[in-house]
Order: sequence, then C-alpha cells, then structure tokens
Amino acid sequence: TRAPLPVPRLELADRGGLAPPAAPPQPMALGPFAERRLTRTLVLDRRGRYRAGPVEVAFGDPFGLFEIRRRVHGGRRFVVYPREARVTSLPLRCRQPFGRVPTRLRAHQDPTSIADVRPMVPGDSPRFIHWKASARRGELHVKEFELRASTEIMLVLDMQQAVQAGTGGRCTDETAASLALGIARFALRRDLPVGLLALSSRRVRLAPGRGRRHLWELRERLVDLQPDGTVPLARWLAREAAALTPASSLVVITPRLDRTLARLLLRIRRGGVDVIVLHLLAETFDAGRGPEPFRAGLRDMMAAHGIAVLGLGADGQGWDALQETPPEAGVPGVR
Repeated sequence: TRAPLPVPRLELADRGGLAPPAAPPQPMALGPFAERRLTRTLVLDRRGRYRAGPVEVAFGDPFGLFEIRRRVHGGRRFVVYPREARVTSLPLRCRQPFGRVPTRLRAHQDPTSIADVRPMVPGDSPRFIHWKASARRGELHVKEFELRASTEIMLVLDMQQAVQAGTGGRCTDETAASLALGIARFALRRDLPVGLLALSSRRVRLAPGRGRRHLWELRERLVDLQPDGTVPLARWLAREAAALTPASSLVVITPRLDRTLARLLLRIRRGGVDVIVLHLLAETFDAGRGPEPFRAGLRDMMAAHGIAVLGLGADGQGWDALQETPPEAGVPGVR
C-alpha cells in the first residue's frame, strides 16, 4: 500500500479455476506503506491449456462493516505438454528393409549415406559417377548408397471415455499421449513419417510427416486431445481403415482389447498393413478394474497372424519391449 494508513483486512482469491474449489481466500493485513509478495506453486499432472488468475482482492475494516472488491491481473495462460515416453525400439516391419533386396522390389537409396564405390558397369546411371575416385583410379567408378528402411507410422489413440482407467497423471489417456509423443520422437530420429488419428469429442487427424516442425504440430494436437469420446475404437477405426495403404504401420494405443477390435485389426493386417498394439493394462492403473475377458486368447490369435501386442502396465510391466537400454529412475518408461 502507498497510503499512510494500515489495511487491517485483505483477502486474495484466485478466480481462474486452478485453485481447489474449497480453498478459502488468503487473509492478511498490511501496515502503512507496506508491501507483501505472495508466491503460489501449481502442480499440474495432466496435459492441457490452463489459465492462472485473475486474482480478486477484497479489503475493508476489521469488523466487516464495509468491503471493496477489485480484480487485478487478468490471468496468464500456459500450456502443459504430455511427458515424452522413452521409446528407443519398436517392432516395425519396414516396407523397404535394410540391405540387398530382390529385383522385383524398388530399393530406396539414401543419397546421404555412401556404402561403397565400385567400377562402373553397363546400366549404371551417370548421375552416380564418383568423379574423384574415377580420376584417382583412371577409370569410371560409381557410388553405391545404403538402402534405407522406410515405413509410414500412423498412431491411433483410443480416447473413448468409458474405457479409461486411473486418475490424474497416472491414467491411461495420459500414458497414451506420452507414448504417442515418444514414438513420434523415435520416428523423427529415424526420418520416418508419422501421423496421428484419434476420436474424442471431435475427430483428430494429422497426416504423416517428418521433421521437428511436424513433431511440434503433433504435440500440440496431443495437448487438446481429451478422453471424452463416446464411440468405441473399433467402430470409428473401421471407417478410417480404407485410407490406410500397405506402406503404413498402424500403432494402436488402447486400454481395452476385445473381440470386435481384434477382428478389425486382423482384417487390416490381411490387407497388408503392419499392425502393432500397445495395450495399456487397465487393472494396473485402477485397482478396481479387472483384465478383459479372453485377453490371453486374443493376444495369441493376433500374434499368430503377425500382429505384435505389447502389454504395458502403470508399474513398468512390459516397457522394456520399447527400450534398447533400461530407463532412468522415476516413472517407468517416461521422462
């Protein structure tokens, strides 16, 4: 205060919605020409877009006979991004494998990685002549490049509200977002295109792409993706499956594995699309939940048809399948 008189009663209240609903205003008093600074720490364990403030100030006489209220600080907006799961390995079947391939397959050569230099033979393209080696050896030599693995990763997230388990940051939808971001980072390191497909209260689709800018766009989509969907995964994914190509690798992240979903994924797999299921074990996120009926049989059936099913628990169960080296201390598989 800049006045020579004290303020016997002063209360501060955050009207931005981040304070607990039952949190009472913070009362205090100020002497003449006094100043007081309050610091508040917010712990937010869920991704999303938040606003702190505005702050409402109430002051008056110590007996409560009169009171004046004013709002100060219009509020600050900030974003909480999902934590990035540590993914250094993924059982992908690349459309174009490493090494030599049969002549009926078209190799994708990486011009940034030279594997060998050899004498030129009839049929070699002049574009690949290695002029320095040719001048040094007195005959034409051409460059051979490494064959780079290629596939197109499409992340599918189950955001149906009815199948989620857990609370706060320890829940299936937060873990799914963390996994999606970790896999996107994994794809970025390997220069593989990655996209996103989900249905919450609205449809979310991000076409596969590469690079850091695309990774940032995917992360922004994950911030706004909330578990408020009403349509089962198998129902809406059946409509989206027509857009998939044999060049795709479908990575499905879901807390529920049932017969309807298993049949759909088998049909997609028969169409030539690689399918990986990251099954979040709901009972490890919520002690009141039990495993789905016929889970073991469904997993065995899908594995027999070339679908990799990885069960991932909140307690770290199964996470080693996504990691080439042990994770750091802390939340299993999440950094």
